[in-house]
Order: sequence, then C-alpha cells, then structure tokens
Amino acid sequence: MRLFAALAATAPVLAGLSLVGGAADAALVGSPGPTNPDTNFPAYYTDLNGLSLQLCLDDPVAVNCLTTRDELLNAGADGEAFYASASAEVGDFGAEYALEAAFAGDGANQEIVFARTRYIGTGEPNSTYTFTGPYGTDTCTTNATGTLPRNGCTFDEGGAVGGDVTSATASNRVGPFLVWNTTADRPAGYIGDPNVAHAVTGSPTGFNKVQVRGPGVTGTCVDGATVTQGCQETDQFLVAGQVMDGAQGVATPVSFGPVTQATTKTVTYTNIGNAAAHVVTAAVSGAGFASTADTCTGATVAVGGHCDVDVTFTPTPGQPATGSVTFTDDSAGGTAKAALSGKGAQSKFQAIPGIDFGTVAIGSSASRPITVRNTGDAPLALDTLALQPAASGLAVAGTGTTPCQVNVTTLAPGASCTATVTFTPDAHAARSTQLAVGAVDQVADTLVTVNGVGQDVTAPRVLTRSPAAGATAASRTGNVVVTFTEGVKGVTGTTFRLTNLSTGRAVGAVRTKNATGSRWVLNPNATLAAHTRYRVNLLGGSALVRDLHEVALRSTSWTFRTR
Repeated sequence: MRLFAALAATAPVLAGLSLVGGAADAALVGSPGPTNPDTNFPAYYTDLNGLSLQLCLDDPVAVNCLTTRDELLNAGADGEAFYASASAEVGDFGAEYALEAAFAGDGANQEIVFARTRYIGTGEPNSTYTFTGPYGTDTCTTNATGTLPRNGCTFDEGGAVGGDVTSATASNRVGPFLVWNTTADRPAGYIGDPNVAHAVTGSPTGFNKVQVRGPGVTGTCVDGATVTQGCQETDQFLVAGQVMDGAQGVATPVSFGPVTQATTKTVTYTNIGNAAAHVVTAAVSGAGFASTADTCTGATVAVGGHCDVDVTFTPTPGQPATGSVTFTDDSAGGTAKAALSGKGAQSKFQAIPGIDFGTVAIGSSASRPITVRNTGDAPLALDTLALQPAASGLAVAGTGTTPCQVNVTTLAPGASCTATVTFTPDAHAARSTQLAVGAVDQVADTLVTVNGVGQDVTAPRVLTRSPAAGATAASRTGNVVVTFTEGVKGVTGTTFRLTNLSTGRAVGAVRTKNATGSRWVLNPNATLAAHTRYRVNLLGGSALVRDLHEVALRSTSWTFRTR
C-alpha cells in the first residue's frame, strides 16, 4: 500500500513556512516550462541538475504515477497531481517530499503549484520529534493522543493564491528532485516506481535518508562515523515522477458544436517540451473535416511556441461528426493528436400527441389546440401545416398570439407557435387523417394522427300524412301514407298501425316503403267501414321507429273519419 494514501492532501496548509533546521538554497530553475494547454499547468519544472519533470498522470489507472488526468481535471477544487513525490516510512512515522499541483478553489485560473514537506505518525503524547531528511530538519509536536495528524506537521511553500505556479521554484523544500539511485532500474521515462521502495539520490546536502528522533524512539542511526542512539532511519523511498526530455507537442481538442453551414476553426499545436520540435506533417481526418490552412507541416517549433492548422467543418444536417488532426513530429511519442467534433445543426419538432375528437354531433364543432415547438439546434422554417389527406369536416389553422404560418413562421431553438385543429362533422361517419408538420431543413414531415366521429343526433319527424289529421271524408279504399324528414326503419304492424275506433280492432294491412325509407304506405287488406273513425299510430323508440342512425322518432298518432 502506498504511504502517499495517508500523506496526500490538496491545497497548501502552511504556505510559506521556513525550515526549522538547515537546508540548501532553492534548487529549481526560477521559471517553470510553458503552460500545457491540456491541463493549464506548467508543462514541467527543472531542477539545477537539469532534470525536468512533467505532471505525472497515468490514464486510465494510476500505475507509475499517483494520480490520473481525470483525478486532476475532473474533481473540481479537490483535483491534485504531482510533478515529484518521494515518501518514506521510518518507525511509526511517515515523511513526504513533493512538488504538487492543485487548485485554490473552483473556477478559472485557480491552478496552484507548491512544495510540500509532511510528516505523520504516532509517538508519545504532547512530545516533540525531530525529522532530518534530504532537504533539511524539521521538528513536530504530537497531540494529546500522541498523533501527528495529516495537517498537523505539514510545511507548504508556494501556491498561496489561485494562479500562483511560480513561487514554489524559490522553495528549498524540493529540488534537486529525488530519483532512484540506479538509473538502469528506473521505469522508462520515470524517476522511480511509487509501488517499490528504493534508495534515492538528489539531496542537495547528500543526505538521502530520513531520520526521526524523540521520546519512545528506539534504534541506532549511523551517519558516517557518527552513531546516534534513540534514532530510527531509512533510505528506502516510494518515488513518483515523469521525465520531460526533449520536444513534446500537444494539441487541444476542438469542438465546432452544432452548425448549419461550413465553419472554420483553428487547431493549435504547442511545443511544451524542453527542446525545439520539428513537425513533419499535420493530417486532418474524419468525414466533413478538411484542412484549409497549415503553418505546421515542415515547421520547427521552439520551446513554448506554436503553429496552427485551420480546419473547415462542412456539416450534414442532423448528423454528428468526429475526426482528428494528427501532428507527426520528432518527439519521443512521435505524434500529437487533437480530436475534432461537430454536428450538423437541424431543427426538430417536439412530439405532438395524436388528436382524437371522439364523437361530435353533426351541426356542432370541436377544437384542439396544438403547440409546434422547435427542440432542435437550428432555426425551424415551417413549410408544411396541413391535413393529409384532406378529410371532410376537419381543418387546421394557425391561431393565438404566435400563430403557425406556413412559409412565414421561423422558430428559433426552443421557440414555439400554435395552431388549432377543428372538427365540424357534416355526416354521420368516422373521419381519420394525419396532420403533417414540416420544416425546410427536414427531409420528412412529422405526422400526427387525427380521428373523429360525426354523430347524427337529429330525430326523424313526420313531414306529411294522408289522410290528414281530423279528416272527415277520407276514402274508404285509400291508403295511409306518411313521409318523414329522412329514411326510417323499425316500421312494423306494431309500430305503424291503423285501428277501427268503433270496434277497437286493428286493421290488417300491408306496409311498403320507397327506396330511401322516407315514405311509408299502409295498404288495408279490405275496404274501410263507412262513416267510421280510425286512428293511425306511429310508435318511435330505440327498437321501434327510428332513423338509419338509430335516433328514435317521437311517437305520434292522429284520427280521421271515412265517408
């Protein structure tokens, strides 16, 4: 388990404290390397031995480094990473010497870099312990439980305010950097392995160990001819750091976002290494992306310098696109790549629910408002708002304060207009169609189902009758004839009958109708009696006389007298 897990913290806690004991002068070059546009931290720091270390960031899992790029850049103000870290366990205590990158707070320009010395562990309560390490001597006092808590004996220098990434170079608590003392054992490109304890070199005083002295400490420390009792020491350190050696190009990703037409942006290649870089080629790949200007191919880019490639993105509406610019150079890695992304902006209709009017009476009307909203990322120019196919009794029109108007309405992303679909049935029948809503930049219309049923609610009425009501000289051989306002059914001997009021008996007869059922004839089987009153009865009801749409006739009767 790494000692760092217990020692690490983010923002400096005791910035600017001086050493209690002696140490060498600052051992870092006064100015850090150029800013790495990917992290916004200096690309590297260089010690007076000429060793340059970059931020040690492993991805996706920390292996030779203590943190990953994600843990630095995607953890808000808690993000941290290290240019250099050397930690050791000595007795019941731990020591760390580091050059750390962190953030003073959330937001822009909060990057800080500071030198850190930290001691933790457990000893006697309220006791003072002396630690001697590669960069000098410090004294720390335990608390009432005998503990040196994580921030109880920490010395940080530099990075006092957001944006301060230079003052740490003046610290005498870091540099020259501690590295494994056997070059051949170091992982390629690194100064050590944080998973393996190893002897180091680099102390400005030549003391590449950590010693602790104080109450309860037992053991012997040997420093040349000097032997100290009541002391423990170690020369084994867990070391993390990544070397910056030569040219190193970086290129930051470029997003074109959603666009409706060809758009050009600049991709910048920056040399964040410590030697000039020669760019051999700058190749653009990805459908829709093309290079339109290039100052990089064949260029020699100085330390901290840059060159540019202009990339034009020609979008396809509604389609995302990805690509890259690959810079081939003479750095150790051989290439630097900038990811490209973009999208063809396109309008989009928010889903419109289907419309079902249900049953609507003939002669009345029903309306349903609809909202046409643009949920896309490009303006929506309305070019279709129609019922397809046309359906009798159904209509659509723009309404409200922002009416939808074909070839007039243009909706910005998020904006909306309104329309109304109206159903005024003119027949006892179902109607079904689709509302088509279309935009200039969309290939297909959006279709919304529209349904409704027209219902006849008008009862049939008797229009004419013969003999007429109250007639006194009706023919004895004539028929009873009734015409209705519309065709009817349910006409039987029970529902359309003629009764002799003198006898109270029904008259046998035959009933016939015309083609539409709107004219019915009752033809008696025998000549009617002379000077006799007769009654005609028409009985309406849901199962009696009713129109062809099941609307019942209102029952009626009348009398007449024969000659």
